[in-house]
Amino acid sequence: MKSGYLDQPPTKEHTNGNDIDRISELPDSVLHHILSFLTTKYSVQTSLLSKRWRHLWASVPALDLTDESFDRIGDGSREDFDTHNFENFVDTVLLLRDASDLRSFSLRCYNYFDEGHVHRWIRHATKYNPKVLQIEFPEGVLCRLPLGILPCRSLEELSMTLDYNVELGPPKIMGCLRRLHIQWVFGENGLMENLISSCPVLEDLDLHNCELDALCISSNTLKRLSIKDCKIGGNGNLISTPGLVCLTYTNNSACITLENLSSLLNATVHTTGDHAIKLIRGLGNVETLNFSCSEDYQCELPEELSQFPMFDNLRSLTLGGQCTSDEIQVVARFLQHSPNLKMFTLNNREVSSPLSLSRWKTSQKSGKLSFRCPRLELIEIQCSKRDKKLQELIKYLLSNATGVPRIVINRD
Repeated sequence: MKSGYLDQPPTKEHTNGNDIDRISELPDSVLHHILSFLTTKYSVQTSLLSKRWRHLWASVPALDLTDESFDRIGDGSREDFDTHNFENFVDTVLLLRDASDLRSFSLRCYNYFDEGHVHRWIRHATKYNPKVLQIEFPEGVLCRLPLGILPCRSLEELSMTLDYNVELGPPKIMGCLRRLHIQWVFGENGLMENLISSCPVLEDLDLHNCELDALCISSNTLKRLSIKDCKIGGNGNLISTPGLVCLTYTNNSACITLENLSSLLNATVHTTGDHAIKLIRGLGNVETLNFSCSEDYQCELPEELSQFPMFDNLRSLTLGGQCTSDEIQVVARFLQHSPNLKMFTLNNREVSSPLSLSRWKTSQKSGKLSFRCPRLELIEIQCSKRDKKLQELIKYLLSNATGVPRIVINRD
């Protein structure tokens, strides 16, 4: 195999006779741990160092196969990538590696993709019972990745960064899988629902930039859920996770109903105004909440106070948005329903309309915006240097606070 920066082993002329190679004297388990931090290509190149290192790479418990360090021919475009060199390297590594179990297997291809080779490599690697599996393919490829080729007994963590054109085949039961990260996946026919139901001990689920025809997550074991920038169709989208502790949801395209979140402690939510109230109603048990709506939408809340949930456990609240006449009602509504709040942060953006300030004052005088937070200790405001409403905002907060909270103002 060609080497990169390790072309020649050290010679006697380069060493002092009194020097001792203490690294080479370390036990195999320690050297394996050190080599596991290198990509497999560089791990293999250490075989040139000396006889002591010649076969160490073959039993390293981590395989990290990536085409990033392989040369391109021609003008350097993806089409000019040296596929033969990369294929030969991966085939040779998998052939010469010993039969010891793997802790992790990573296949990251940014220039190369051949469906037949990829499937064969994954099947071969899963014979070593890896606990962690990472798969990453280049943009623009069209393939089908059958989940049946993945290990079902040993796998604890699965990460797939694919592309919108990638379809996942029918899943099989993955009885040990606890962490699942999926990015740039296109899924139809209830794929996610079937996949999650195939993971009976799943604790951590991360969906990022996925395109799904629908989303129904029902799990008694899930503790952490992150859904970011996904395109989700359908109207019956549901998250029902009684054991969930941490939720991150930043999405503008889907209406999601939250149910059975009795264990939820921390939530970060960014959505559109017309979807806001459905999400808010499912967050009543949180202790820490970071909530914001898209700049292009007003947050629509029910007029009746009784339709807004009480946040009896809420201790820290962060709201993002503009204090227009409508959004000050959002601020007031949260404060009115958070009797045990200790810290309130407002990330306020400037509103350029000259009428905003007068409408904002009118909303205050209506008497419907008053609140009582007897435990409030800290108010933090992030605002523009030119925001004319700042003084009125501080007056409003202090006039309604039961005690005298500390106020911190951070200007852009």
